[in-house]
Amino acid sequence: MSFFKEAGDSLVKYTEKIVNKTEEYAKIGKLTLDIKKLEGSIDKINKELGEYVMSRISEGSDSLSFSDEIIIEKSQMIRDNLSTIESKKAEIEELKKVKPSAAPPQTTPPAGEDNGSHTPPQES
Repeated sequence: MSFFKEAGDSLVKYTEKIVNKTEEYAKIGKLTLDIKKLEGSIDKINKELGEYVMSRISEGSDSLSFSDEIIIEKSQMIRDNLSTIESKKAEIEELKKVKPSAAPPQTTPPAGEDNGSHTPPQES
């Protein structure tokens, strides 16, 4: 019967590893999706900035100031998104470094009890 117990223990151990890896991949996938959304947001903000500059040119403005309220606001939004992207990339790297926790230690039977397993003799 110890064969079935050992097989069951091994199955549980490998199932735990699979579940841990699946959770890790799901977290990485979500972070990657978040990064893609932030990058899309940056593209949108850049487009809005370009449209703003073009509208100022169309209105006949001959200069643009970096202290313009809209330019400051949009620039800050881009910086915030870039910072968030960097932190999410760091999270992904940390997740990739973390190894699943080790399998639970095997328990040994109390002294004097036989667990039913015997080590076969080694051939030389």
